[in-house]
Amino acid sequence: MKKSALLIIGLTLAVFMANIALAGDTSTKEKVSPFKIYDYEEGLKKAENDSLHVAIFFKTTWCKYCKVMDSTTMKDQRIIDLLNQHFIVVKVDGDKRKDLSRSFGVKGYPETWFLKSNGDRIAPAPGYWPADDFYLLLKYIGEDIYQNEEFLKWAEKQKKS
Repeated sequence: MKKSALLIIGLTLAVFMANIALAGDTSTKEKVSPFKIYDYEEGLKKAENDSLHVAIFFKTTWCKYCKVMDSTTMKDQRIIDLLNQHFIVVKVDGDKRKDLSRSFGVKGYPETWFLKSNGDRIAPAPGYWPADDFYLLLKYIGEDIYQNEEFLKWAEKQKKS
């Protein structure tokens, strides 16, 4: 009787400890984005209403550099701040929205497109962007510097100062 009581207590403790461990495991919980993500149509409406630029992130589930950019560049607080301040963020799965990928001429992933608040296209930014470079690009687009200066010349001046 003592052995079976100890066994039951032991199993109860094991189940209890496993539940505590699982409760702290965030891999099964929904991850919260530091900025609101819209689908394409909703994002364009929101951008026009709020007079903000649109940043469309074309990606796929199988793209290695999409995942790297999500886990590095998009976690940088400077990037998060600029996206929240100047942009409506739209994410498009290129496999699910081939119509949009074709319409924007996306040839590889990741690719970011920038639009004015009225939906007019500003420019694409193909490929993976490290945080320091993407920060400059977001600042350049978000603060409308693109209307007066060429990006590479402007970025060089920024890096020197």
